[in-house]
Amino acid sequence: MNCRPGDLALVIGGNPLWIGRMVTCVRLVPVGEEVLIGVIAVPFTSPTWELRESLPWRAYGFGNYFDTVAPYAADSVLLPVRPHPDDVAQRNEVETA
Repeated sequence: MNCRPGDLALVIGGNPLWIGRMVTCVRLVPVGEEVLIGVIAVPFTSPTWELRESLPWRAYGFGNYFDTVAPYAADSVLLPVRPHPDDVAQRNEVETA
């Protein structure tokens, strides 16, 4: 698992329109849970995050493609943005000194 709840993450894969966007991970959607993407209920087959921000999606349903937005991205396309552990330790030392 790349991300944790509350993480700020950089999108590094998936839909080309997503790449480079910054998102916030809210909740890990259980594999198999159905969520609405536009008007289609989609069961995710891999670990997927519900996000604070929405991303553009192209969905297929009822014999047509349609463009929509939805607040979901697979964990595999997210790179969490966290301080380096040494940076946090050093900052804590300065604050306590």
